[in-house]
Amino acid sequence: MKRLILIMAVFVIMVYFALSIDRGSVDNEYVHNENLVKKVIYTESSEEPPENIPDLISLNNSFVSISKKVIPAVVSINTEKKIKISRRNNPFGYFFSPFGDRNREYERRFEGLGSGIIISSDGYIITNNHVIDKADKNIIKLSDNKTYEAKVVGTDKDTDIALLKINAKNLPVVVLGNSDNVEVGQWVLAVGSPLTQDLSSTVTVGIVSGIGRNININRTNNYSIENFIQTDAAINPGNSGGPLINIYGEVIGINTAIMSKSGFSQGYAFAIPINIIKNVVSDLRRHGEVTRGYIGIRIGDVLDTDDMEAHGLDKPEGVIIQGFTKGGAAEESGLEISDVIIEIDGKNVIRRNELQSVIASKDPGDEVVLTIFRKGIKKYITVALRARTEDRSELISEKIEEDKTIGMTVEKATKEYYLSGDNKRKGVVISDVDYNSRVFKKGLRKGDMIWKIGDVEISSIEEYESALKQYKGKAVLFFVVRYNTEDTFVFSLRIPN
Repeated sequence: MKRLILIMAVFVIMVYFALSIDRGSVDNEYVHNENLVKKVIYTESSEEPPENIPDLISLNNSFVSISKKVIPAVVSINTEKKIKISRRNNPFGYFFSPFGDRNREYERRFEGLGSGIIISSDGYIITNNHVIDKADKNIIKLSDNKTYEAKVVGTDKDTDIALLKINAKNLPVVVLGNSDNVEVGQWVLAVGSPLTQDLSSTVTVGIVSGIGRNININRTNNYSIENFIQTDAAINPGNSGGPLINIYGEVIGINTAIMSKSGFSQGYAFAIPINIIKNVVSDLRRHGEVTRGYIGIRIGDVLDTDDMEAHGLDKPEGVIIQGFTKGGAAEESGLEISDVIIEIDGKNVIRRNELQSVIASKDPGDEVVLTIFRKGIKKYITVALRARTEDRSELISEKIEEDKTIGMTVEKATKEYYLSGDNKRKGVVISDVDYNSRVFKKGLRKGDMIWKIGDVEISSIEEYESALKQYKGKAVLFFVVRYNTEDTFVFSLRIPN
């Protein structure tokens, strides 16, 4: 018993000392942290401020001044859209709809959000076409919270621009700059209403990350004009239609798209250059639609060394003529399929979006001078632009022969094929393409017809196989008619040994 009491007493003493030491360490730590906080807060530095502080203050004041200047001329656009939905399309309608009510339609209301800029004191506003597309009502909210219902003056799907009008006077306006002077690395600000109208007049800042970007955002429109300014200024859904501004407070672009896996800002956003927009808005304001000239060609980029070698170029730059639009200006101009456009009106052309941007500023009847490269020879061809025309038809084929070396099978075209449209070229039709092959990556698809390889015109499978042997180990041009459209295009492919 005495032994047990002794053990318990020793245990109590040990616990007491342990608690005392722990409490002391806590108290000491608290005192130490308190002294540290006081030191950080109250200790004055004897060092001189950095020499660049005045520069930072000047930059800060510039951002503040620009924001005060531009924000009043940036609006939020709230859209309303009513869509009719049939109960017949509702899988639960049979069980929950009353008898006699199963085929009735009902309306569902959807809301959207975007931004815009005021370009005239009497209420003209620029935004993106996709912001107001198919909307029944467009409500404009100014920075002072006044609201107006806007009417649509006109839209242009090729550039994704819309012009709106509200009934107001003495409105603040933005200053439109010159996007041709934009350079990579320069400071820019973005203004808009990201995510919700409660965040209207949000300003973000960044730099121009790239120019002349073509991101193929509108794949359903063959005439889409993309020559975007890329920025790392934070832009989110709701910013569409808002301005991208330089350090002079001038609008150099309209924010249109983001590249993101999450659907929100991840550092890459794209704006339509304001110089493209100026011509569009001028037409919309005067006519309600855009009157634009077209060359009448289908085009692709010179992308790699195979393209360069196959076309006889000294660098992988230029725009390849893939085919002609029926009734277009280029048909009788002397241009040929596989010509490479390297200049337009003396201005270098590296990618197709650069060519499209120049043409977008022209009207039907205007003339342009194209510098083209054809089989090692530079030529100058003048084209008088015309209005746009289109034509579509189909292809049919039979009998399979396989070429395992480049990842596709081909077959001879049938008589039905020649009766299916205006295309009278002979050739072989692709019956299947390996998704992992080079030809698939180049754009070939099932149903496309190959009518020429290099200088060899193809009218049979034997001629096709002979051409592959002739150009073995070389990069060569394939001339193709696109399935279901009769559009022609050209691509280069290096034939394996």
